[in-house]
Amino acid sequence: MGESLSEITLLWREQMKKGYLKLAILFALTKGPMHGYQLIKYITDLTLGIITPKAGSLYPALRELEGLSLIEGEWDSRRRRKIYKITDKGRRVLKEAMEKHFELVKFVRHWILKELATLNIIEEVNIPPIEEYIAKLLLFSREIPVKEKIEIMEKARERIKNVITVLQKVNNYLEKHIETLKITYTAKRLM
Repeated sequence: MGESLSEITLLWREQMKKGYLKLAILFALTKGPMHGYQLIKYITDLTLGIITPKAGSLYPALRELEGLSLIEGEWDSRRRRKIYKITDKGRRVLKEAMEKHFELVKFVRHWILKELATLNIIEEVNIPPIEEYIAKLLLFSREIPVKEKIEIMEKARERIKNVITVLQKVNNYLEKHIETLKITYTAKRLM
C-alpha cells in the first residue's frame, strides 16, 4: 500500500511494455518468419532496449497470438525449434491495433500541444502528426504502391518541418526562462 512514486511508475511502465510486446511480435513477423530467440533479439534491437522480452514473457505471448490465429508456428524438426509467421488475420489485427494506438497518441499529443499553447509557448495546436505516415511505411511498405509511398514521404517531410518549428519555439521559450531563473538565482545569492 505504501509504494513509492517510482515503484508505481515502474509498475505502470512494465504493464505498458507487456501490452506492446504482442504488437512488437506481430510487427517483427511482418519482416519474415522467426523463431523465439530471433524475435527476442529483433524486438530488443527494434525498441532500442525499451522492450527486452524474456522467454518467460515471450512464449506465453506467442501461444496467445497463435491461439487467436494471428500467427502460426511450425516446428523445425532439424533444429528443434518453432518458427513463427504472421497470418493475414494477424496483419489485419496489427493494422487496426496501430490505428487505435495512433488515435490515442493523437489525443495525448493534442492535449500536450494545447497546454503549450495555453502557456503561450506556441500559437498553433493542430500540428499534424508524422508518426502515422512513418508507421504506414514501416508496417505496410510491401502493400503500398510507389506513388503512394512518395506522397506519404512528402507529407512526413512537411510534418517534420512543422515539428522542427514548434520545437524551436519551445527551445526559445526554455532558453528565455532559464536565463530569467539564472538571473533571479544569482541576484538572491548576492543578497
